[in-house]
Amino acid sequence: MKRSLIAILSVGAIFILCSSLDDLRLLAQGQSNTSNAPTPQAIEARHSRLFEFGNRTVQDLASEGTGDIHIHASYPPTEYMEFYPEIPTSSNMPMLEMMPLVCDSALVVLGKMGTGTSHLTANQKFLYTDWGFLVGEVIRNNPDSPVSAGQSITVVKAGGRLQFQGRMVYAVDDNFREFEPGGEYLLFLVYIRSTGTYLAQSSIGYVFQGPGVTQLSSDGGTKGHTVVLDHMDKDSILQTARAAASRIKAQTACRGVVQ
Repeated sequence: MKRSLIAILSVGAIFILCSSLDDLRLLAQGQSNTSNAPTPQAIEARHSRLFEFGNRTVQDLASEGTGDIHIHASYPPTEYMEFYPEIPTSSNMPMLEMMPLVCDSALVVLGKMGTGTSHLTANQKFLYTDWGFLVGEVIRNNPDSPVSAGQSITVVKAGGRLQFQGRMVYAVDDNFREFEPGGEYLLFLVYIRSTGTYLAQSSIGYVFQGPGVTQLSSDGGTKGHTVVLDHMDKDSILQTARAAASRIKAQTACRGVVQ
C-alpha cells in the first residue's frame, strides 16, 4: 500500500483580490462580444494568484516519500458586520442574518455545479479549481456584468486535485466543503473583473439534497452570524435570500464586493 504524505498549512487569509483600472473593460464570460475577453493563459495567470497558502511547494512535498500528496489549509472564518435596518424580531431575524451575506456578494445564484479543472497556484504551494456553474435563478445580480438564468459562469474555489509527476495531489480547504459535480448550490460570489469570472467566498453558501440543506462552511456556521439560518429548510433559505436581496436593492451603500 502506498504511503500518503500529508501537509497541514495554516494561513491568515484565503485570497488576495486586487484588480487594476485596466481590468474594467474586460467582459464577463458568456457575453456575445468576446473581442476583449481574456485568453485562457491570462485567466490562469490571474486565478493562480488568488490563493496564498503555506510555505512549502508541491515539488518539495513530492520529494519526500511516495504515494498521494495531501495538502490541507485552514484559516480564520469570515466575519461579517451586523447591520439591522429594522428592530430584530422572531419573524424578520432570518432575513437580517442573511443580509450581510447578500450585501457582501456581487452575485447570489442558485444552480447546478458542473465539472472542475484544477491548477497549481502561482506559488506552487496549493491548488485551485475553476468550476463550471449553470445558473438556474439569479437572486442578486451583478450590476457590472448582469447574469441570466440558463447562463454558465466560472466559479473559482480553493482546493482541488491533479496529477503531478505521476502522483495525485489533493488540496483541501478545511473550512469550505468541496464542490460536487451535479449538486444544487446557492452561492454567494465575488466578481473578478479582470477575468469575468467569480470567486466562491470562503465557507459561504449552501448545497441542497432534496429538502435537506448543508452549509458549505465545514465548521457549521459563518462565525456565529447564521444561527437561525442554519436550521432552515431549502424553501425557507431561498425565500429568505430573495427577501434580503430585495431589501438590499434599496440600500445605496450596499452593492456587494466587486473586484
